[in-house]
Amino acid sequence: MKFDKKKYWILMPPFAITAIILAVFLPAEKRVYSLTVIMAFWVTYYCWKYIDNKKGRVN
Repeated sequence: MKFDKKKYWILMPPFAITAIILAVFLPAEKRVYSLTVIMAFWVTYYCWKYIDNKKGRVN
């Protein structure tokens, strides 16, 4: 399985900024929810790779 830098760097900035903003502005007891953004990043990344592989654009 090859690491696709283009997809990674397209997705990383908006997800990272969102996670940081949530970690800063959420109350202490709800800060753990900022980790769901990180999980959503990886789900989105691997779904994108899966769809590309199914379409025949293997990277």
